[in-house]
Amino acid sequence: MKKNYLQESPRLCLSVIWLCIGVGLFLFLDSVFAYHFRFIEQFRLFRFSAEYAQEHFSYPGGPAFYAASFLIQYYIHPHAGALISALLALLACMGLRGICRHLAPRRSFPLLWLVVGMLPLVAELDSNHHLEETLAFLLSIYSFYLYLCLPRSVVRVVYLLAVSWLGFYLAGPMYEMTVLSALVYECVARSSLRKYYLLLPVSLLPAILYYWAGKGGEARVLFTPDAYYSSRLQAQAVSYYVWAALPTVVLITTLSGYLKKNMSHRLQTVSVLLQTALAFGVLYVGFRTGITYAQYITEQVNTYSRDGAWGKIVATPLNTGRYPLHAGYKNLALAEKKLLGDYLFDSKQPGSKGLCMDWNRTIDTSSLLSDVYWAMGNVAQAQRMAFEGMVASEWAVNPRLLLRLVKTNLILGHHRVAAKYLRPLLQSYGYRAEAERLKRLVGNDEAVRADAELGPRYRCVAALDGLCSVHPVRNLLDIVESNPDYPTSFQYLLGYALLSKDLNTLAYLGETYGGGPGLTPVPLLLQQAIVLIQETNPQVCSSQNLVSQAVAGQFKAFKHQMERLKENKASSATLRAEFGNTFWYYYLFVSLS
Repeated sequence: MKKNYLQESPRLCLSVIWLCIGVGLFLFLDSVFAYHFRFIEQFRLFRFSAEYAQEHFSYPGGPAFYAASFLIQYYIHPHAGALISALLALLACMGLRGICRHLAPRRSFPLLWLVVGMLPLVAELDSNHHLEETLAFLLSIYSFYLYLCLPRSVVRVVYLLAVSWLGFYLAGPMYEMTVLSALVYECVARSSLRKYYLLLPVSLLPAILYYWAGKGGEARVLFTPDAYYSSRLQAQAVSYYVWAALPTVVLITTLSGYLKKNMSHRLQTVSVLLQTALAFGVLYVGFRTGITYAQYITEQVNTYSRDGAWGKIVATPLNTGRYPLHAGYKNLALAEKKLLGDYLFDSKQPGSKGLCMDWNRTIDTSSLLSDVYWAMGNVAQAQRMAFEGMVASEWAVNPRLLLRLVKTNLILGHHRVAAKYLRPLLQSYGYRAEAERLKRLVGNDEAVRADAELGPRYRCVAALDGLCSVHPVRNLLDIVESNPDYPTSFQYLLGYALLSKDLNTLAYLGETYGGGPGLTPVPLLLQQAIVLIQETNPQVCSSQNLVSQAVAGQFKAFKHQMERLKENKASSATLRAEFGNTFWYYYLFVSLS
């Protein structure tokens, strides 16, 4: 007869269950929220230096910030964020299960410890939320579990007092939940509460003194979950749910521990299965509602842009007609692939804002605009937007934009400034290799000009002396004239001319640069514009060799359909379906926005 090792070894069975939960959670996070972890990585810069450690170990909550930043730096790897988050959630669930088993050994609460244990993970889906709350939550769980293991005496009081003061220094105000959970437990357990009366106010003493000293900022940051949220915003409700989670678990399990009637083994099994299914259902809904679709898409295309995965951005379904941010990323990807002049009208366009959207002082917009100006070769504006993005970041640091500042200063000849920006990057984990490469360019203009990435942009500003206009089209004209071999700036200039229906500029581009370096063959939409110009005003553009036979034939078909439309023999829907992505349709039927 074969042995059933899972039945004979409860520990082995429990280990298998934990392994399944951990692996399942990792696979879920890695497949659904892979971009989120890489997105939030760029808002911190952990540095391996004594100065950085001293800075963050010098104030309450600083050690948790230091530990969180240390973990987040590894989110730069595609699967690391999901793995670290899954492990932290698993540790929380294991600790809560231990508390439940200690307080109510005859009851099973998978619904409780699964949902509550993963609640901080749901909160983390908000990019304004800080990982420090998850670490502080773990500290509270295991501090309270150790408290339960101590004998009921004055030792517990001394321990709670020490933990509350130490917890405030290590992780901020979450320590209050350990003390409150202990008070809930002792109250329900009908213990002698004389020793605990002054515990809560005494435990708050360090935070009160710190606040009175004027060093802690607002009271909400020292005493509420706002400490674990962006200092510029009010914490969301889920942060308060995490705050109240541990005392709630203690209250429910302690009360249930006094129930004398036991459930049958079969009923207990059914209860566990139902609770587990309900827990996963609640968590699934929480994860799905924890991040909006618009934010998910923003994080996705931001990650693709960071990696230079332009083909993936083009393939991503974006609402370009409604969101200029989406259009900006789509058009950036097309320009980088030298296809903007071919496929600009394959997606809806919100006017010229789809090429370069209005700056609204947010980090998302600043980051995109810096990428767009960098692609255009407009180094001065790329530098400005990178700096504004740094300022818009919560801690005024963004390693991705910091690299941009290094590169722009190298191009503009500000080598001392570039060296200053390189110092923190050289002390980092994920950016050290790139920083060391750029360090070799400091003080060497010849090396900058020879660099594959910086050299072409150096030639874009060589004739401009670093100056730029507030009008992107004026800048693009100057860049194209100073460096006609740089194709991306031409793609953007062509895009502006197409969207504004500027036939004179389109004719000029065709006559001056058509068939030149990087423009063979001539972009499809420019060919369509030239055909239209030759039809309406042939003396403006007489170059016949710029238009292929296929485009000329397509234009004849378009005119034929237009005649049918005038005679009511064809519908506008048919015309849009066949020619909606052409310049001719855009020129005649789409109004300028």
